[in-house]
Amino acid sequence: MELVSLDSTKKTPEVLLDPDGKIRIGGRSIPEDASKFYEFILNWVLEYLNNPRDTTTVDIELEYFNSGSAKYVMQILRELSELVSDGRKLNTATLDKTASTPDDVPDVDVETMCKQADTWVDEGQVSTTRPPCAVNARTIASTRSAPS
Repeated sequence: MELVSLDSTKKTPEVLLDPDGKIRIGGRSIPEDASKFYEFILNWVLEYLNNPRDTTTVDIELEYFNSGSAKYVMQILRELSELVSDGRKLNTATLDKTASTPDDVPDVDVETMCKQADTWVDEGQVSTTRPPCAVNARTIASTRSAPS
Protein backbone atom coordinates (compact mmCIF):
# COMPACT_ATOMS: atom_id res chain seq x y z
CA MET A 1 0.00 0.00 0.00
CA GLU A 2 1.10 3.48 -0.75
CA LEU A 3 0.88 6.66 1.27
CA VAL A 4 -1.80 8.92 -0.23
CA SER A 5 -1.83 12.65 0.39
CA LEU A 6 -4.38 14.89 -1.35
CA ASP A 7 -4.47 18.64 -0.93
CA SER A 8 -7.80 20.30 -0.27
CA THR A 9 -9.66 22.28 -2.92
CA LYS A 10 -12.63 24.62 -2.66
CA LYS A 11 -14.93 21.59 -2.75
CA THR A 12 -12.89 18.64 -1.48
CA PRO A 13 -11.10 17.97 1.81
CA GLU A 14 -7.45 17.26 2.41
CA VAL A 15 -6.88 13.54 2.71
CA LEU A 16 -4.06 11.55 4.28
CA LEU A 17 -4.13 7.77 3.98
CA ASP A 18 -1.05 6.36 5.66
CA PRO A 19 -0.51 2.59 5.69
CA ASP A 20 1.23 3.06 9.06
CA GLY A 21 -2.23 3.53 10.59
CA LYS A 22 -3.14 7.20 10.16
CA ILE A 23 -6.23 8.34 8.27
CA ARG A 24 -7.23 11.99 8.07
CA ILE A 25 -9.99 13.77 6.17
CA GLY A 26 -10.32 17.47 6.89
CA GLY A 27 -11.86 20.60 5.49
CA ARG A 28 -14.81 21.20 3.19
CA SER A 29 -16.42 18.23 1.47
CA ILE A 30 -19.00 19.27 -1.09
CA PRO A 31 -17.88 17.54 -4.29
CA GLU A 32 -20.39 17.53 -7.14
CA ASP A 33 -19.94 13.75 -7.42
CA ALA A 34 -19.13 12.28 -3.99
CA SER A 35 -18.71 8.78 -5.41
CA LYS A 36 -16.02 9.97 -7.80
CA PHE A 37 -14.06 11.47 -4.89
CA TYR A 38 -14.72 8.96 -2.09
CA GLU A 39 -14.69 5.60 -3.93
CA PHE A 40 -10.89 5.73 -4.10
CA ILE A 41 -10.67 6.47 -0.37
CA LEU A 42 -13.13 3.71 0.52
CA ASN A 43 -11.23 1.22 -1.64
CA TRP A 44 -7.95 2.24 0.03
CA VAL A 45 -9.53 1.66 3.46
CA LEU A 46 -10.84 -1.74 2.40
CA GLU A 47 -7.37 -2.70 1.19
CA TYR A 48 -5.84 -1.37 4.43
CA LEU A 49 -8.19 -3.61 6.44
CA ASN A 50 -6.56 -6.65 4.84
CA ASN A 51 -3.34 -5.87 6.73
CA PRO A 52 -4.01 -3.18 9.35
CA ARG A 53 -1.69 -1.94 12.08
CA ASP A 54 -2.48 -2.87 15.68
CA THR A 55 -3.58 0.73 16.24
CA THR A 56 -5.30 2.90 13.67
CA THR A 57 -5.85 6.61 14.22
CA VAL A 58 -8.70 8.30 12.36
CA ASP A 59 -9.13 12.06 12.33
CA ILE A 60 -12.14 13.46 10.53
CA GLU A 61 -12.64 17.19 10.83
CA LEU A 62 -15.15 18.42 8.30
CA GLU A 63 -15.97 22.10 8.11
CA TYR A 64 -18.89 21.58 5.69
CA PHE A 65 -20.15 18.49 3.94
CA ASN A 66 -23.04 17.43 1.77
CA SER A 67 -25.20 14.32 2.04
CA GLY A 68 -23.12 12.42 -0.53
CA SER A 69 -19.98 13.02 1.53
CA ALA A 70 -21.80 12.02 4.73
CA LYS A 71 -22.78 8.70 3.16
CA TYR A 72 -19.19 7.86 2.24
CA VAL A 73 -17.66 9.05 5.51
CA MET A 74 -20.13 6.91 7.45
CA GLN A 75 -19.31 3.92 5.24
CA ILE A 76 -15.58 4.46 5.82
CA LEU A 77 -16.15 4.65 9.59
CA ARG A 78 -18.35 1.53 9.52
CA GLU A 79 -15.62 -0.39 7.72
CA LEU A 80 -12.96 0.84 10.14
CA SER A 81 -15.07 -0.14 13.15
CA GLU A 82 -14.45 -3.77 12.12
CA LEU A 83 -10.90 -3.33 13.47
CA VAL A 84 -12.27 -3.47 17.00
CA SER A 85 -14.00 -6.80 16.48
CA ASP A 86 -10.66 -8.11 15.20
CA GLY A 87 -8.97 -7.14 18.49
CA ARG A 88 -7.24 -4.05 17.15
CA LYS A 89 -7.39 -0.51 18.51
CA LEU A 90 -9.20 2.32 16.72
CA ASN A 91 -8.28 5.75 18.11
CA THR A 92 -9.71 9.21 17.81
CA ALA A 93 -12.80 9.21 15.69
CA THR A 94 -13.36 12.96 15.60
CA LEU A 95 -16.26 14.56 13.82
CA ASP A 96 -15.88 18.28 14.15
CA LYS A 97 -18.37 20.81 12.82
CA THR A 98 -17.60 24.24 14.17
CA ALA A 99 -18.76 26.53 11.39
CA SER A 100 -22.32 27.33 10.40
CA THR A 101 -23.69 25.09 7.69
CA PRO A 102 -24.55 26.51 4.26
CA ASP A 103 -28.19 26.21 3.18
CA ASP A 104 -27.41 23.35 0.80
CA VAL A 105 -25.87 21.22 3.56
CA PRO A 106 -28.53 20.11 6.06
CA ASP A 107 -27.65 19.93 9.77
CA VAL A 108 -29.30 16.52 10.06
CA ASP A 109 -26.32 14.87 8.38
CA VAL A 110 -24.01 16.34 10.99
CA GLU A 111 -26.26 15.26 13.83
CA THR A 112 -26.65 11.75 12.42
CA MET A 113 -22.90 11.35 12.01
CA CYS A 114 -22.26 12.70 15.49
CA LYS A 115 -24.82 10.41 17.10
CA GLN A 116 -23.23 7.42 15.39
CA ALA A 117 -19.75 8.47 16.53
CA ASP A 118 -21.05 9.01 20.07
CA THR A 119 -22.59 5.52 20.01
CA TRP A 120 -19.27 3.98 18.99
CA VAL A 121 -17.50 5.80 21.83
CA ASP A 122 -20.20 4.81 24.36
CA GLU A 123 -19.98 1.16 23.26
CA GLY A 124 -16.19 1.20 23.53
CA GLN A 125 -15.71 0.62 19.81
CA VAL A 126 -13.49 3.69 19.50
CA SER A 127 -11.54 5.77 21.97
CA THR A 128 -10.92 9.45 21.69
CA THR A 129 -8.82 12.08 23.39
CA ARG A 130 -11.22 14.82 22.32
CA PRO A 131 -14.99 15.11 22.61
CA PRO A 132 -16.34 12.57 20.12
CA CYS A 133 -18.47 15.14 18.37
CA ALA A 134 -18.30 18.91 18.46
CA VAL A 135 -20.99 20.55 16.40
CA ASN A 136 -21.89 24.03 17.60
CA ALA A 137 -22.92 25.16 21.06
CA ARG A 138 -26.63 25.24 20.20
CA THR A 139 -26.66 21.74 18.71
CA ILE A 140 -24.51 20.23 21.46
CA ALA A 141 -26.78 21.68 24.14
CA SER A 142 -29.93 20.43 22.42
CA THR A 143 -28.66 16.92 21.66
CA ARG A 144 -26.74 16.24 24.88
CA SER A 145 -29.00 17.74 27.51
CA ALA A 146 -32.40 16.76 26.11
CA PRO A 147 -34.03 14.09 28.25
CA SER A 148 -34.37 10.74 26.53
